[in-house]
Amino acid sequence: MWLTACLSGCSAFGHQMCEDQLADTRAQLARTAALANNLSAELQEQQAEIEVVKQFSAENVRREKEKELARIEAQRKDLERERFEIDQMRELEEARRGDQNAVGDQDAVRDEETLGN
Repeated sequence: MWLTACLSGCSAFGHQMCEDQLADTRAQLARTAALANNLSAELQEQQAEIEVVKQFSAENVRREKEKELARIEAQRKDLERERFEIDQMRELEEARRGDQNAVGDQDAVRDEETLGN
């Protein structure tokens, strides 16, 4: 009888220990689940922040690219205008040389006429 009582007591004690361990395990599982939920929420927040930064960066890159393209286009127009001005100066210089040559030719004809007469 004593042995039966002892086994019953041990069995009850063992059962209580199992219940305590099960309760501890459930508590740890609840803490782990809560931690996982918190980490998941933090991850989603960080991903949203990263997306905002990506969009902001993309907009900055686009703006900088547009500025640079506008600057290049302005330089191209300046160079085109300079080339046009240089071409005009060359044409004026050639026209002036042509006039001088024509005057020189007229002088030569006059000189020949004077010498011939």
